[in-house]
Amino acid sequence: MMKRLKNRSSTQERGRNNAERLRIWVKQMTPDQIPLNQFGKVARSRVCEQVGIPPSTIRTNSALKKIFKQLDASVLLYATTATTNLKKIPDSANETERLRLENSDLALKLSDSERRVYVLQYLENFGIVVS
Repeated sequence: MMKRLKNRSSTQERGRNNAERLRIWVKQMTPDQIPLNQFGKVARSRVCEQVGIPPSTIRTNSALKKIFKQLDASVLLYATTATTNLKKIPDSANETERLRLENSDLALKLSDSERRVYVLQYLENFGIVVS
């Protein structure tokens, strides 16, 4: 009977150690370094492999569940922020395109004005009065 309590305690201690190792790993990683699955959530098996935790313990260890839930939220927030920042890029691309078109239009107007000045100078040089 005493031996069972010792094993149970040992299992609980391993659970705490696993949770602590995962916490340390999370602190060392940035959101873009965390492996994701095809659904955009944290790839738990890959993380467990990197940390050295048996993946099956996630189902039974409430601390690990909580950490992974927080990690999913953190990755989702990071992905949302990154997507928002990417959406701003087309705005600047649109602005760049608008400025290119405006520049092209102004260059055309300048060219037309230079041509008119040239014609007027030509007419003046050959004695035709232009008023």
